[in-house]
Amino acid sequence: MLGALVTSLLAGLGTTGAASAGVPDPGDLDRHFAGTGKTTLDIRQSDSAQGIAIDAQGRIVVAGSTSDATSSDFTVARYMPDGSLDPSFGTDGIVRTDFSGRADRATALDLDSDGRMVVAGMSKGPRGLDYCAMARYQTNGSLDPSFGDGGRVLASLGGPDNSIHAMAIDSQGRIVVAGQRYRYHDTFDYYDFLVGRFTPNGTLDSTFGRNGTVSTDFVYTLDWAYSVALDSRDRIIAAGEASSYGETSSSALARYRPGGGLDTSFGDGGKVETSFGNHIYDEADAVTVDDAGRIIAAGGGSLYHTEFTLSRYNPDGNLDASFGSGGMVRTRFPDSAWANALTLDGQGRIVAVGSNTTGAVGQLALARYKPDGSLDGSFGSGGMVMTPFGRENDVRGDAAAIDERGRIVAAGTVYSGSGSDFALARYVGRDKAPPEVQVKGRSRFRTRHDRRRAHFRLVASEPVELLCKLDGGSFHECSSPYRTRRLAIGRHRLKVRATDEAGNVGTDKKRFRIAERR
Repeated sequence: MLGALVTSLLAGLGTTGAASAGVPDPGDLDRHFAGTGKTTLDIRQSDSAQGIAIDAQGRIVVAGSTSDATSSDFTVARYMPDGSLDPSFGTDGIVRTDFSGRADRATALDLDSDGRMVVAGMSKGPRGLDYCAMARYQTNGSLDPSFGDGGRVLASLGGPDNSIHAMAIDSQGRIVVAGQRYRYHDTFDYYDFLVGRFTPNGTLDSTFGRNGTVSTDFVYTLDWAYSVALDSRDRIIAAGEASSYGETSSSALARYRPGGGLDTSFGDGGKVETSFGNHIYDEADAVTVDDAGRIIAAGGGSLYHTEFTLSRYNPDGNLDASFGSGGMVRTRFPDSAWANALTLDGQGRIVAVGSNTTGAVGQLALARYKPDGSLDGSFGSGGMVMTPFGRENDVRGDAAAIDERGRIVAAGTVYSGSGSDFALARYVGRDKAPPEVQVKGRSRFRTRHDRRRAHFRLVASEPVELLCKLDGGSFHECSSPYRTRRLAIGRHRLKVRATDEAGNVGTDKKRFRIAERR
């Protein structure tokens, strides 16, 4: 229990309107985060955030890359739940990791069962070719010496110039990466889906595929995997694009058995392709699996990526006819839009995060869908939200997570004339209004001595758990009536946080004074 249950009713709040006045709606920016609901982080000249995770303490971990004119590095930043950088992590909340002294680019992040952060991406190796790069960090931000070579891994994955775009950790702590494998041809450059698996210590898993890797050809010249997910049986779903030079492309998925072979019970021999009708280009930039084992993919469609596209598949790979129109959903935003990230909330609702861009100016774009694929009208404006990061800036949303209180956190990159920065925003997610709580009592307590206790009643509108914070201290369990320790003469402040059974949080504060009796 975080605090005592309080069951009294707030005096004077007998109507719904009074109780809900000023309460944010789902899709609103959460003003308890960084003061405005959004924040940016300028580390070097060009900063790009690609992955996000929320740890068991509610801290937000963001991973990406930072660069200047000469080099780029993996970069991880950790934020406290209030949106401030965590000073206990790395240096002032930030960790940078260099692999090659040249171009290192982080594209994915996940947490293992011990709370360690695993970041995957690419690093330029010999002859300027891309190699798979990974780093694992301990909870304080230091590299984990039990992983790879001093916390870092560089692997060719069966050949040079392979790209890694996604990563996930399975139930046995094995690390699965996905991207594309380069396949040389006399006339064209060819690419296939690439999936690799590493043991928890960072070595390639010899029990998976061939020497730890698998490649899959969709009979096209350009096949790229942009995302990866795991189902309850540790089967691997890679999602991306199957396309030909100068022609059309389709959303492509492949499912692999835990040993690395294509799962022939899925689609056509383990592969599925989906076209959204009159689109020229379709792709799946994000993929996830729901509690029923259905696979949901999201991305962009048409020549100019003018809409979010979602598709849901039954476990056998067939489109789920109960979702949208024949298993597919298309959501038109005002301008050029595409979805890059996908997550599910506790009610099975689907949250897609991406961008809506007009020319060089863009907004972070979100859409929330009910389990049947229809837009959730309770969220934002008709199910959609767009958030600018400056009137002249472009922003790209690339990652999303939902915390235990249902708040949606989106991460990406904001671009301006001077470079780019990490961008982070948190949104109200739950439909229920937070509980009302009041601190009742006097504002002045007199004493003939140099110290005195103060006492207050903490009154809530429903059963809640209470945490109290006095002056500059930390939050601690409390109950009503609340008696302070002996306080010195002067001004003080008590802040109370009330959490209901759904995790919604209401707050109140009381400023008071200990005064000398004359």
